[in-house]
Amino acid sequence: MQHVIVIGSGIGGLEVGCLLAQQGYAVTVLEQNIRPGGCLQSFVRNGLHFETGCHFVGGLKRWTPIWKLFRQLGLNHLSWKSVKEHEIYIGDNCYHLPCGARQAQAYLTKCFPHQKEAIKTYMQTLRTIAHCPLDQTTPYWQQNAWEWLSQTITDERLRDVLSAMSIIIDMDRQRLPLFEYAEVMYGFITSTKRVQGGGEEIITHLCQRLKRYNGELRCGCEVSRIIDANGRVTGVELTNGERIEADIVISDIQPAATMRLLDDNSSMRPVYKRRITNLPSMPGCFTVNIQLREPLRTDRRQGPIYVHRAGTTIWNDTDKRVNHILIYTYPNQSAIDILTPMDWQEVEAWCEHPMGQRGDEYDQLKKKKAKQCIDLALTAIPELQEQIVQTWSSTPLTWQHYLRSEKGSAYGTYKDCRSIATTLITPRTPLEGLYLTGQSLVLHGIVGTTMSAGFTINQLAISN
Repeated sequence: MQHVIVIGSGIGGLEVGCLLAQQGYAVTVLEQNIRPGGCLQSFVRNGLHFETGCHFVGGLKRWTPIWKLFRQLGLNHLSWKSVKEHEIYIGDNCYHLPCGARQAQAYLTKCFPHQKEAIKTYMQTLRTIAHCPLDQTTPYWQQNAWEWLSQTITDERLRDVLSAMSIIIDMDRQRLPLFEYAEVMYGFITSTKRVQGGGEEIITHLCQRLKRYNGELRCGCEVSRIIDANGRVTGVELTNGERIEADIVISDIQPAATMRLLDDNSSMRPVYKRRITNLPSMPGCFTVNIQLREPLRTDRRQGPIYVHRAGTTIWNDTDKRVNHILIYTYPNQSAIDILTPMDWQEVEAWCEHPMGQRGDEYDQLKKKKAKQCIDLALTAIPELQEQIVQTWSSTPLTWQHYLRSEKGSAYGTYKDCRSIATTLITPRTPLEGLYLTGQSLVLHGIVGTTMSAGFTINQLAISN
């Protein structure tokens, strides 16, 4: 029986661990923190449970490749609740985009009748990409998303509507691959769901499943070194000096962090190690967690609310103001989250300062950002201001501190359609027995990371 060590217990690490344990491997998942789950963890403030990163999941259509993976993992039996629509504000204009391919196409055609054929082409292309086998998607990785969108959709407002839900990805006109854009948009348009127990429900289920198949989860075990000899992995060493032997090591942490676990005299090819180490991280998030006097009216606000400031661009927006936000409402408690992208450069000056000791300037930055988020949210929820009891905020530094995320990134590494051979990472590394998994490989988010887990399992099967 082969022994597999998985480094990191985010959803990708736990999924890979469960799938391999089900196949009869001896699996040990190592987590450096005292709790498993990574960005799927929740936390409590004043008795309210807030999500770190598990808000909505797109693309869980029955009998799709992702749904089949969820079925293998037992995740499709969790308390999923379908979202009916996405509420999109662009300046003074509001759109209620329904979930479901036919419903969404009909709604968009009603709002933009002169773009009827373009909308049909748009939906057909997204459907084709979403159902394309992963090993045949290279042309879509090499195609520029902005160029395709501009050529397909000539109405500028409609382009904004079809970009509004993508603020969680890298909206760079020169860089974003069509595959990444299409997978995210098609997933959200066709099927958006939330799990009623939040990220903790997913993590609890995977931990229990790992144990059921005789896998082991060890928290508080930080890996300091990946050990290799004669060109193949032999195990890992922990910070306490303990060595654990293994035939296969799979890393669920960010690829650059994985490379730092290899000695200078490792058998890993230096050119590969440099390439992976130098891949830039995607932005992190600034989040405002808000306690309300009472739950918001829930006549339709069960789904995501996207707000974009009038006169700003969703693509290549370098303005440091808060111009784009995602509002997440908690149906069963008096709370909401407001999220907006935030670059590492905005907080890098305080990265060496311990939590709680970053000074007034850092605190003022957070207060300013939080106010901008709330002010923009009032566009969609005018009654919000009078409902606020207390707020808490976090930056990429918070992610780095609690989750050890590389430069506070929430979404892994960039993919660049201009150099996809360099920026797209495959699970198998040049060091025999060392594999990668997680959101940096294919896509981020729960569905993207699950795709990556399946990709890793397939590559491992081919190699063995």
